[in-house]
Amino acid sequence: MILISIILVILFFPLSLFCIFVVVRQFERAIILRNGKVHKNRSYGPGLIFYLPCVDTVKFIDLRTFVYAVPPQEALTKDSLTVSVDAVVFYKIIDPVLAVLSVTDYKLSTHYLAATTLRNALGTRKLSEVLANRPAVSHQVFELMKNMIRDWGIQVVRVEMYFV
Repeated sequence: MILISIILVILFFPLSLFCIFVVVRQFERAIILRNGKVHKNRSYGPGLIFYLPCVDTVKFIDLRTFVYAVPPQEALTKDSLTVSVDAVVFYKIIDPVLAVLSVTDYKLSTHYLAATTLRNALGTRKLSEVLANRPAVSHQVFELMKNMIRDWGIQVVRVEMYFV
């Protein structure tokens, strides 16, 4: 299949120049999947990269910091009182290959993990502790998320929470 793709590129040489090169921007990395496997087990970019159109799939990963506003979470505290909390999670990709291969959708997985981790952290404390030590709860959510998504190639930068 790779040989056929190379032959097609050579046969249609002037026209194939438009589809065998792709530009990877400064804040992105490209993962080339050749026949479903990561090509040379690394990411490419920034700059101009070469790929074979028939056998390669190019996935672009943004390396900038993502911001996710967790929707208001109704959580039950340790003393059986409900509290409504909003949170903001800042995260970024540190290993693009792991982000593509470890999780189906790293953004959605991180968003769900942020919401469930926030509810779990609130459930382990009393309401008075939550209200008095908001930074401690934020730090607990940060540490739990950091440990869980490290294997996905994602780094949690910061977690901030506030009460509705």
